[in-house]
Amino acid sequence: MKHLALFLRAPLQSWGVSGKFGERPTMSFPSKSGVLGLLAAATGIDRSDDAWLERAAKLRFSVQAYRTGPRLSDYHTVGGGYDSKVPRERRCIPAKAEDGNPGNTALTRREYLQDTVFGVVFSGDQLLEQIANGVRDPVWGVWLGRKSCVPTEPIFVGLEDSEDEAWELVTKRWERLKKRTVELQRTDSPITSVTECEPGRADDLIPDVPLSFARRTYGVRAVEYGQ
Repeated sequence: MKHLALFLRAPLQSWGVSGKFGERPTMSFPSKSGVLGLLAAATGIDRSDDAWLERAAKLRFSVQAYRTGPRLSDYHTVGGGYDSKVPRERRCIPAKAEDGNPGNTALTRREYLQDTVFGVVFSGDQLLEQIANGVRDPVWGVWLGRKSCVPTEPIFVGLEDSEDEAWELVTKRWERLKKRTVELQRTDSPITSVTECEPGRADDLIPDVPLSFARRTYGVRAVEYGQ
């Protein structure tokens, strides 16, 4: 079995699983669907490749939060300038009013985690070797939940044969980061974990197992929380 270690740090991260158009909340930790989407982009996998996704979704996914920051609620307006008479804008809604003034503008609120640091380990078969190569040299851009959430440093940490060794590499990355970053030296956030488990041991059920990115369908996974 292989274990892929990742380090997720950015000024903003957003990991939603239940958001609608107008309200886009984030969970307090990365979603499996969000991180698998990142890995698919890095590996150059098309969103229509359900066979790859079926295999990737079976990988065991574990998260540790090394630093938690405050949440940011960002106010957006969407539309109010699209012209339905222009073909490329016809798909964009809402349209502007007939007199040319913005109309039918949609309001959205999008939530972000600020200055948060996560470690992630995927455990599974040889597919992780392909993914690791993609993360080292991404085919497409990677971001932490949304396109505005660009990582502040390379996310790849290592590919190990032991899960303990994978987590040790992530923790060492965190310790090195704290030594050179004054702000992080003052953090007292506890290390909390989110780990996939059998349903009978679950603390929670999360609908973030991607079944198809093209059709936006998801399954549920059982997780347990820890320190």
